[in-house]
Amino acid sequence: MEFSERQKKIIDLLSERSMSIMEIAKRLSSSEMTIRRDVADLKKMGVVDQFRGGVSIKKARSFQSFDFRSDIEKNEKMELARRAAELVQDGMLIYIDNSTTCWYIVQFLGKFRDLKVVTNSAPVMNDLGNMGIKVKMASGNYVHRDRCVVGSETEEYIRNYRYDLAFLSSSGYNDKRIVSWSEAQINVRRAVIESAAKTYFLMTPMKKNRRSYFVACRTEDVELITLDK
Repeated sequence: MEFSERQKKIIDLLSERSMSIMEIAKRLSSSEMTIRRDVADLKKMGVVDQFRGGVSIKKARSFQSFDFRSDIEKNEKMELARRAAELVQDGMLIYIDNSTTCWYIVQFLGKFRDLKVVTNSAPVMNDLGNMGIKVKMASGNYVHRDRCVVGSETEEYIRNYRYDLAFLSSSGYNDKRIVSWSEAQINVRRAVIESAAKTYFLMTPMKKNRRSYFVACRTEDVELITLDK
């Protein structure tokens, strides 16, 4: 099943909750007519349902997978990852979280010879290990959909280290707070923020002003890497 970039973004938005055509159009800076056409195509594919006042996704779980999300805003994630990697220096201990955005940082780290990384992400661990970079994977409860570990054991493991830099991402942000749909992920991020000398959140354009239930931290307490800066 092939999707356009905009259709992938629609699916990503609907994976969290139902939305109206107007809201989707506003979030994606597109016309309502364009979104209606995309939604009609997605409905024909059996991906979404339309109801009076909105659109919902039929198979949210399959579209929240790491592989699917990693391909959304891919170019934007690559650029954010490149900027993040420029902050890294040999001899540092850094943390990279399980977000698909931060996973892209890995491909820019091959030049380092004395770098140490802690992560809760299985893809980050595997890729860094294949590159010969020293990496430690936190223990905890494995979440297959996100290919990561979470939970109190993960948080305790993370707090055993003091990181020079930490690279995280999350569901959304505004000028006051950074938010997420997952309380378990939020708790892991809070443990990282407490343990890092400096924390950077890599946030793609779609995440700006995106609402969610759980607050990770105040925006002013961390550094943002966005395409606006």
